[in-house]
This record gives sequence, C-alpha cells and structure tokens, in this order.
Amino acid sequence: MARNKTCEKQSSGCNSQTSLRVVSFYAHTFAEKLNVMQERQNNRRLYFQELATTSRKYYLPYIQAHKAIKAGMNILEVGCGNGGNLLPFAEMGCCTVGVDIAEIRINDATRFFREAGAKGIFVTCDIQ
Repeated sequence: MARNKTCEKQSSGCNSQTSLRVVSFYAHTFAEKLNVMQERQNNRRLYFQELATTSRKYYLPYIQAHKAIKAGMNILEVGCGNGGNLLPFAEMGCCTVGVDIAEIRINDATRFFREAGAKGIFVTCDIQ
C-alpha cells in the first residue's frame, strides 16, 4: 500500500499537458539541432569554417600553452577531413599535411585551402 502512495505522490505533481509541452519543446529543439547538423554536413564550406574557428579558439591556445607554434613547423593531421583544423596552422606559416581515406574530403580540403589562399598538402591514403 505504501508503494502506491509513493507512486501517487510522484505522479500527482505532473500533469499530462505540462509533460507534453516539455516533450514537444525538447523534440522541437532536437529537430532544430538536427537541421543545423544536417546543414553542416551538406554545406562543407560552412563546416570547414567552423573547424577553423574551433582550432583558432581552442586548439591553438592549448597547444601554445605547451609548445610555441612557429612558422615552418611541420603539422600533420591524420583523418583531416576537409582540412578545417589545419587552416589556422597554415595561416601561421606552418607546413601542413592532411591525410584522409576519403578522396572527396581531400578534394574539398585542397579547394578550400586554395580559396583561402593557404598552402597545404593533402593526401588520400589508408594508413593501416
């Protein structure tokens, strides 16, 4: 009997309309995030730019806290995708090399670097 009272107390604070609104809000929010994620995958240039921004804001400061990044340094990224993470290094004068198994991503990286006026070497390769 005590178990039923506990269950009643737990459920008495919830009404189904409030629960439905909360679920609806989260479903809508999830759908919006899913649309943004899908756009990011469909718009490779946007994704490239977001990766470059993330590298500038987070990767470079983290690395520089441990090691100075200087022009001429060799930077290798395995699994580079479209090369967005490498762009800030290239802009700093580093010698960047990106390797990825997906030829289409390497083609994107080469094109995006060229459009940005950056230098980098990109190789399609399975490095097993």
